[in-house]
Amino acid sequence: LVAVFPLSILELRDKTATVKLPDGQRLLAKQDWYNKETFAGERELTWQLVCKTPVKDSTHKTWDEQQALLTTDDETPTSYVMVYTIISHFLATTERLFEKVYVRTSSVRSFDVRVSVGGFDSRGLDVSNAGSDGLRDGPLGVASARKSN
Repeated sequence: LVAVFPLSILELRDKTATVKLPDGQRLLAKQDWYNKETFAGERELTWQLVCKTPVKDSTHKTWDEQQALLTTDDETPTSYVMVYTIISHFLATTERLFEKVYVRTSSVRSFDVRVSVGGFDSRGLDVSNAGSDGLRDGPLGVASARKSN
């Protein structure tokens, strides 16, 4: 369960840039491709119950196939909720969620390309393009969160 505060991905990137981690590690990967993307500025105050792993058996599947794996009580969270959840979990526990996998989010960047997050290693959490919704990419699963009522 995550209390998501109204800080956009851009604001999180700026605020976490000064956090001191050992050996030059970063919280968010050094990226600027999304500076002018709408999704990167989105923010809201909300409570979210976010799954700490990709939906089971969701890798190597298209977006539609991944969505079919969600229960009626679940939804795919936004990139903002996932970035906030992953970073805040790390700061509280030092556990790196989604270190070796990426997950699609419900966020879409320009040109209708879905946003994914993951690869959270010492270089920082990567915000990336998931590619076409029809793509079956290897370590690309889907994120899930409980629908809020």
